[in-house]
Parts: sequence; C-alpha cells; structure tokens
Amino acid sequence: MKPDLDRFLEVASAHVLMRTAPATGGGYEQGSTMVLGLLLTQLREEVDRAAARRVEENRELRRLFAEAVSSGGAVEDPALRERLAASAAGEDTDLAVS
Repeated sequence: MKPDLDRFLEVASAHVLMRTAPATGGGYEQGSTMVLGLLLTQLREEVDRAAARRVEENRELRRLFAEAVSSGGAVEDPALRERLAASAAGEDTDLAVS
C-alpha cells in the first residue's frame, strides 16, 4: 500500500488540533501542540507544490546566472563565470524535493 501523503497530513493535523491539543490541559504544552498541528497543515500545502516551486526557482536562478555571465564585467573571476555559465545551461533532471 502506497501512503497518500496529502491525506496523511490532513488526518494528522486534524488529530493533533482536535484531539491531542485539547487533551493536554492547557498552558504551554497545549500551545506547542496547537502550533505543531498548524505546522502540519502548512506542510500539507507546501508538499503539494514543492516540485513546481523547485522547477520555478531553478529556472529563475539559471536566468540570473546567464544574465550575470552575459553582462560583461559583472563577474570578473573566470572560474566563477565558467561555473555560472555551466549552471545557466543546465536543466532539472531530478525533481526530488530532498
């Protein structure tokens, strides 16, 4: 069985917010547990768009690298200019978020 990460995070955050946090009795522990539940909710949203965001950010970085290399004197160090040019010409071959 392959776990559905979105569903897992939905259930986990709901459990933490609706069952675990109220059972802690208040105070610091309850507040910390509520924050954990909210973080799980945010994580669920980020996981959904993580690969698309990575592709978008990498595309923008490649554009910036190409611009830095093509603008003449912006990068004086030849080794750095070569590395930037190679990175600008690269592409995403692995979309793993980790």
